[in-house]
Amino acid sequence: MEEIIHLKAVKRGLLFFLGFIFLAILADQIFLFWQFHRPFEERTAEDSHSADILESSPHESLDTYLAAVSESNLFGLKVQPGLGTLRTVSIDGLIKDIRLKGIAVFDSPEAIVENAKTGKTLFIKKGSRLGEMTVKNVKKDSLTLSYDGEEKELKIESGI
Repeated sequence: MEEIIHLKAVKRGLLFFLGFIFLAILADQIFLFWQFHRPFEERTAEDSHSADILESSPHESLDTYLAAVSESNLFGLKVQPGLGTLRTVSIDGLIKDIRLKGIAVFDSPEAIVENAKTGKTLFIKKGSRLGEMTVKNVKKDSLTLSYDGEEKELKIESGI
């Protein structure tokens, strides 16, 4: 004998199941709303047990960790005492991808520079910044850049 599937019963069962899921989610949302919107004074110790764990933990103070980090040489850089700051890049390294394409003469001349790595072209004038470098001077055929006390002059590229 073939079993007959009663679609109405299946439909009724699915609707009951979906209704149950909906009520469970609704009850959870109501509980969360009530939990986080009641005044702070009403919260019990069970609500803030993580704060007790932090207060009673045997960890050292933040100053101890900061001192250890500042004394360690995380990246293996050679630091020579008495030199002040550590320079990892020279101006030659910073300008290796910079090309002076031309000078636009306005009230104050602007250099047309191209970053060969990215292909972007910029108009920059005296006093502006080009990455970490400062534009010291823009002349009719050159651009002077400064970085950490070093200066480098770029000439207009030939064959443009």
